[in-house]
Amino acid sequence: MVILAQIIWTHNIRGLQWMDDFLPKGCRGAAIPALKVAAGHRMFEIYDAAAAHGSMIIGGQDPNVGIGGYLTGGGHSRISGTYGLGVDNVLEFEVVTPLGEIMAINACLNRDLFFAFRGGGRSNFGVILSATLKAVPMPSMTWSHFEITQNTPTRKPFWQTAAYYHSKLPKLVKSGFMGLYNISSLKPSDPTTPLNFARGVWILNTSIPAFNAIMDPVLDHIKARYPVNVTRSSRCFSSFYDW
Repeated sequence: MVILAQIIWTHNIRGLQWMDDFLPKGCRGAAIPALKVAAGHRMFEIYDAAAAHGSMIIGGQDPNVGIGGYLTGGGHSRISGTYGLGVDNVLEFEVVTPLGEIMAINACLNRDLFFAFRGGGRSNFGVILSATLKAVPMPSMTWSHFEITQNTPTRKPFWQTAAYYHSKLPKLVKSGFMGLYNISSLKPSDPTTPLNFARGVWILNTSIPAFNAIMDPVLDHIKARYPVNVTRSSRCFSSFYDW
């Protein structure tokens, strides 16, 4: 069986248009700031264009990720905990259907396609020519990195520490915290090799003292209760873009 496929190179579809007052076609309501992004643009170009207007677009971490694949895959962002996924912030797509029709799709026009394109998987339903994305005011950000390292011959206290930290995650997330972590060891299969819990956390529009007021009780309890080493450093950025 021969399977035929077609690849469409969208890199040369270019254009960034800032709009102070955008209202999707066919919709009613209040117009909001938005950035129309042609399919060929990558994240760093989109972030630069939004930052020039004191705003931010919900996008991916890698500056070289393209807008089409990012959004049709759902669009996870490091600030999704506050603003939702990338697809939650799409106001409108301009697409080409398999029949060759160019159409606008949004929450008011062609709603079934709008639903499908927002996370339905790459080019299953057509080709994206552009996406109009909601812009939000640029936030400041406080970032912290901490590490918890095994300090005993056995790993049980370390896993108890990790379990305690996980029990506090719902409260931290509710307070606005976002982040990621990894647990590693130089020799994972060797139970005598110390484990390390490395965690990066951040919160928007919050000072370091306010950040510490939320985080300190968790880490203070760990240091007092469990035989592990804890280190931490924090920094405040005037904008998420600077980070």
